[in-house]
Amino acid sequence: MEGKEIIVGNTDLREFEYSGSNMARSLEVDDKGEPIVIEEIDTYLKSLKKSNYIFEEKSRESCNPISASIVSEKIIPHVMICKLIVIDFDGDYSVGTGFFISPRCLITSGHNVYSHHRTGKGWATKIIALPCDDDNDRHFGYSISEEFRSVSGFVDDDDKSFDYGAVIFPTSDLYRNFRKQFNYGVLTENDNEITCCGYKDAELYRGKQSLVEGPYNIFNDYFIKYSFDTDEGNSGSPLYIKDGQNYKVVGVHRGGSSCEKDCVRVREQVIKNWNIWTNL
Repeated sequence: MEGKEIIVGNTDLREFEYSGSNMARSLEVDDKGEPIVIEEIDTYLKSLKKSNYIFEEKSRESCNPISASIVSEKIIPHVMICKLIVIDFDGDYSVGTGFFISPRCLITSGHNVYSHHRTGKGWATKIIALPCDDDNDRHFGYSISEEFRSVSGFVDDDDKSFDYGAVIFPTSDLYRNFRKQFNYGVLTENDNEITCCGYKDAELYRGKQSLVEGPYNIFNDYFIKYSFDTDEGNSGSPLYIKDGQNYKVVGVHRGGSSCEKDCVRVREQVIKNWNIWTNL
């Protein structure tokens, strides 16, 4: 789909983003700005009002989805996955998920950074990332971003095939607490099972990281589809496979119907854009 994956953002783009150049992925630990600090972060989070908008994602027991389990260990790859507090221009918040691919770049769904449907339509104003968070333990700290990226197909056309985006942090401070990131690549027919890990914002799972793993149903050029027990809050979760000693992301969880969920599949153009974002 020509012209659908032009990079767009809520701040001025760098020259190399316009060119769409083939860039190598950067894992440089650098600080290009001043950190955004909220001294009493827990007090601040409690003061926020949750958005009334509910992203259309529910699981029905009658569909017999593969069940989620709560993650208790703060180890790789879970420390690379963050709960996101997404704040709209009116101050309301929603919960999402994101994951690190470089020291200052975190990938998430497009609708976490840019909303077509919440009251505050448009770019988020602020996103707070909390790695491996469980509401009671901020062991890895937090980081705040006001710089976001997505692509034209999603922002301009609300095309779900391109529902992915990025959160760019001003410093590498958060990453320094664990110094690991996901690899990413294309799902192949030899990859039989996938894992979805994120922040299912429902009932007993609320506030805790959870994962679902099992076989996928089908994949095409733009989506991977599966019958997993996910819910609001899982948007932006990595769909990954074990790749030797590393973990390779093959998709970004988007949502879906009550019986079948989907993620935006990592493809060559997605890889190209993610490589560019790691250089911001």
